[in-house]
Amino acid sequence: MILIYPPVSKICEPPPGAAYLAGALARHNIGCKVIDANVDALLWLAHGRLDSEISHESNWTRRAISHLSRNLGAMKDIALYANRDRYRQRVMEINQVISTSLPKRYRISLSDYADAELSPLESRDILAAAQGYENNPFYPYFQSRLAGEIDSDSHANLAGKIDSPSHACPGGKTHSPSNDMKPGSDIVGISLCYLSQALNAFALAGWIRALFPEKRIVMGGGLVTSWMSSPDWRNPFTQFVDVMVKGPGEEALLTLALGTSGKHEGNLPCYDLSGPGSFVSPTPKNFSQHEIFLPDYYDSFLPDYHFCNWDSYLAPGPILPFRTSDGCYWRRCRFCPERAEGRPYRPQKNGDLLGALNILSQKHSLRYIHFIDDAIPPSFLRALAASGGIASHPARNESAGTGPAGNGSEFARNGSGPAGNGSGPAGNSSGPAGNGTGILTWYGFVRFTEELADPSFCRALHRAGCRMLKLGLESGDQAVLDRMEKGTDLATASRVLGALHGAGIRTYVYLLFGTQFEDESSARKTLDYVSRHSRFISFLNLAIFNLPRFSDDALRLETNNFYGGDLSLYLNFKHPLGWGRKEIRNFLNRYFKKGEGIASILNDDPPFFTSNHAMFTGSI
Repeated sequence: MILIYPPVSKICEPPPGAAYLAGALARHNIGCKVIDANVDALLWLAHGRLDSEISHESNWTRRAISHLSRNLGAMKDIALYANRDRYRQRVMEINQVISTSLPKRYRISLSDYADAELSPLESRDILAAAQGYENNPFYPYFQSRLAGEIDSDSHANLAGKIDSPSHACPGGKTHSPSNDMKPGSDIVGISLCYLSQALNAFALAGWIRALFPEKRIVMGGGLVTSWMSSPDWRNPFTQFVDVMVKGPGEEALLTLALGTSGKHEGNLPCYDLSGPGSFVSPTPKNFSQHEIFLPDYYDSFLPDYHFCNWDSYLAPGPILPFRTSDGCYWRRCRFCPERAEGRPYRPQKNGDLLGALNILSQKHSLRYIHFIDDAIPPSFLRALAASGGIASHPARNESAGTGPAGNGSEFARNGSGPAGNGSGPAGNSSGPAGNGTGILTWYGFVRFTEELADPSFCRALHRAGCRMLKLGLESGDQAVLDRMEKGTDLATASRVLGALHGAGIRTYVYLLFGTQFEDESSARKTLDYVSRHSRFISFLNLAIFNLPRFSDDALRLETNNFYGGDLSLYLNFKHPLGWGRKEIRNFLNRYFKKGEGIASILNDDPPFFTSNHAMFTGSI
């Protein structure tokens, strides 16, 4: 089986979804090759500029191209991130190389992709992207790089169909856990998480369908799940995708790989691939051991990151994306798309999680962890604080004699792998994201809780490696928060911000303007709250509210199409208090961004990478 993560999204860390799918397949001894085509393709574009004609380019572009190798190398050095201006210059020059690599029809950056002629919100445009895959700017990359990966024998069989490679491309490591391959080798999975990937994902699907008609294409990921959550969903993509997967993909891929014969194997639910269709993951249940070969299917897989060429990512060291749960334990916010989609919450066992992290640290010589939960469960924060942190295992060329410890075997279900009880160093680290005392430093999303208002608990989190927490404040008006059903108390939030700052933990605070409960006076309360707490806030994200198309509130408001397109997930609405988008933008530009202490916070936000690099660049 082949799993592909298509361009374009941020290239600072590997795609976690593919790693979790690969881990699930490996546990069932199913051969799997994972290709991070996102980092491969963007670096392929960048390196291609070194051999292109640039005499007609601007001075800035020529300088950026000449500095490319230096800049890519500098992104691996933590010292760069301590100098905001130098860091910004390096990132902007790398982005300039990539953004000028394509015709003007395409707008591409280190974090986004758009096509002036095709919209990812229109199914007919997506179908056009699949049908006209040869017009996609990544088509040469598909031909020169991916064809041989999809079929190792294709170079001989496809003579004349495959263009000669024009550039060397880094990355593309593969992992096949066993020579005893089980069924599924005819399946290609495509992970579609973001709108910025949609057109390229379907161009990839169209290309695979044309070049490898024997392959069966499965597509899943966050964006696919959102599409399929619509009560009006009718799959328009059956010509190019055999199966669309809603929800977690582990069960779907195992079902397809082990049940393609149409027979029940071990009572595993089968899915018939003889015709087009969709796979909808069921509500969680306790599968018996015979049904899934494991008694705890949903929470026992160790993610498999063997496919990573860690040195390809633009980061000061290997960052491990890791989830401690699936879904959100709060699940009440009225503005949240996940509430509208009905996504269930699936927690995992703290001992298993700590054991898994210790094993992954050893296997991959990690430096950092990015917890990708919607909100890290408080129980795991307590377990991590009590553990003293996850021990780091530097590569041998980083620290003499400290190569990966252990043989990397799967952790036991009782969490009794290396440091499975969570014991480890608990000392402070130096620098914004230092790990000089032998523990991994980490960041992730949390909610404002009473526990985080305890200075001693925050200090324990810092000793355990926490260097930044992302928090959804949304509003500085308590009445608005209450009507949002956010569950946040502003007095508690104030104490949390102060306690985290005092412990040396940066805060990345998210604000949301324009919900149906807010008016200008409420927005001014938010301005006042943020200004009063600005010394405790390291970074800010400002967003204008989009109404989820399938939310309960969409039934109560006067709505119209916002972006247009049959695949749009959001609606515009007539604000009941007259607080429209135009008025909000005017308020943000004229007042909020100029508020006391706020401008300097906004200026510190890392370009393109934002919260993904903030832990490395911020200052207390």
